[in-house]
Amino acid sequence: MRKFKIGCKVNHRDQYGQTPIYYAAREGHMEVMEKLIKIGADVNNEDLNGETCLFYAARQGHLPVVVMLVANKINVNKQDKKKQTALHMAKKNKREEVVKFLMENGAIPVKEVSQNKEKPDKKGKTQSKQPDKMAPKKYVLTVYKDGTWRPLNDEEMKAFKEKNKEVAEYLQDPSKIEKMKLPPMSQSAQIYDHWDKAAKRIIVHLWKQTGAWHFHQPVDAEALRILDYHNIIKSPMDLGTIKQKLATSAYAKCKEFVADVELVFNNCITYNGEASDFGVLAKNMKEEFKKQCQLLSLDFYMIN
Repeated sequence: MRKFKIGCKVNHRDQYGQTPIYYAAREGHMEVMEKLIKIGADVNNEDLNGETCLFYAARQGHLPVVVMLVANKINVNKQDKKKQTALHMAKKNKREEVVKFLMENGAIPVKEVSQNKEKPDKKGKTQSKQPDKMAPKKYVLTVYKDGTWRPLNDEEMKAFKEKNKEVAEYLQDPSKIEKMKLPPMSQSAQIYDHWDKAAKRIIVHLWKQTGAWHFHQPVDAEALRILDYHNIIKSPMDLGTIKQKLATSAYAKCKEFVADVELVFNNCITYNGEASDFGVLAKNMKEEFKKQCQLLSLDFYMIN
């Protein structure tokens, strides 16, 4: 917890309205949770979805974290913007032990909000309005310019379709979406609204691995006195460059990100050899990358 001792705010909210305790709760880091609470972390902070960190612990099935949060007087019946509670999350993801504990500690099941509210007609009688299940949902492609979001104009739409031909096919023929086959994935897997959020999380994880600092920056062949490096490695890549490309949305597809990460470690193995210390380190990093891809179901974003 050294960072908090030099001035970082324990209740600092990120762009999603989440504080450090959310990330500890999501990953099930009990020791970090305990220290964060001890130095003043607000367990009842709400993010932009109206959820507290209890929602994330319940969703992932981290019972010890849930117990700790309840012991520190978190609101077990807090409803998010969809009128759901942490109990909903636990039930939805089949976290039976968490469900049982929450029920034993005051969690109240919230009735599903009716989608068919009855409205009185002109004669004063109530009529149930049934949603048209066959009606297609409508979406609008937008662009952020001059501090505001606006729909793409004809010229921008044409440029978008030329650059993203695979997406354009689905726009022109929506029936193709129904034919798409999703890859197998865990029911408890967390799916983000965009693949780069999962990618950024993976890079943060890899960045902190033992020995990963060797891959943080581009190889300085002159400083390391390996003047033949660029003769052997034709496409250099490093984690710092990947991090920057993610921050600037330089990747058009998830598979481009995956290819770059694998390139980092393959380059190291190619130049140093599999049996060398650096080769072994690169193979371990590559294996860890594969585990993280499976954990965050990265294949889900590469269905094209």
